[in-house]
Amino acid sequence: MQSDDSEYPEKGEIPDLPETTQLDLAEQPSKELDKIFTEVQGLVRESILAFMQQNVARCEEAANRARILYKHAIKITDDPLVLFLDAQRHMISLYVPLARAQKFQVEGRFQKGITECKKGKEICMEGLDTIARYAKHAPEAEDDEQIFEINVLFRTFSSMMTALEANIAADILGYQGRTDEYLDGLKVSINYFRRAVAVASESNSEILMIIKRIFSELIDRLETRVEFFELRSASKRPYFLPSGE
Repeated sequence: MQSDDSEYPEKGEIPDLPETTQLDLAEQPSKELDKIFTEVQGLVRESILAFMQQNVARCEEAANRARILYKHAIKITDDPLVLFLDAQRHMISLYVPLARAQKFQVEGRFQKGITECKKGKEICMEGLDTIARYAKHAPEAEDDEQIFEINVLFRTFSSMMTALEANIAADILGYQGRTDEYLDGLKVSINYFRRAVAVASESNSEILMIIKRIFSELIDRLETRVEFFELRSASKRPYFLPSGE
């Protein structure tokens, strides 16, 4: 298991593929690519499940495996489909900084959480660029539903990372006892989360529906927190007043 401080898996040579997914080099590249796509689809599901369970290690494992498969794919073919595979690789990798950021926030390791949010936004930008290049090289796929869904997903996650970064920044203010600023920061993060949910609503894909539900529930909880904190201005019995100590 990798430590929390490690970068995303990039070390060492690409290991041999496990026997269950070992690619037969005698086959045509298109058949090999089909096998890779099949496994990557499984990794997409695995990464989502790992994120929902807040299992950072499994998110990292899925991202690492997707990287290995992508590097193998570019060795065997220059088919434009490899760009689509790369976009999926970025999509799988997104769950690593998202899961790490949430973990660091809960642990109070706020600056590390903010760093992960920034990494996540970089992955989103790279993913959007990759899927745009795929559409350019394969014009007939420009209106493909999968391409549209991936585009929406990257835009959703970009907004989500911005929202989470703002939420963590608000937590820092709260722990410093700067309650009014904390409340303002919470409201800013809620607006960003709402923006992300609105982007996710552009598609009815299963992944985005799950993400929308998760963060809609988070918005409700954050709004409840704001309401209780604001009671201090209308009541002599504040719900909570951090001391900053």
